[in-house]
Amino acid sequence: MTPDECALHLGVSIATIRTHLSALYRKTHTRNQAELLLIIRAIHG
Repeated sequence: MTPDECALHLGVSIATIRTHLSALYRKTHTRNQAELLLIIRAIHG
């Protein structure tokens, strides 16, 4: 799901999604969604 699709699905602005993604990248030391997904998959299988 793209950030735009997430925003529409959740009823929030795209800026909100981007803010949350930026926080996740910072906390997980990742640079993009692909790297973040690798970490999520490693943790949750």
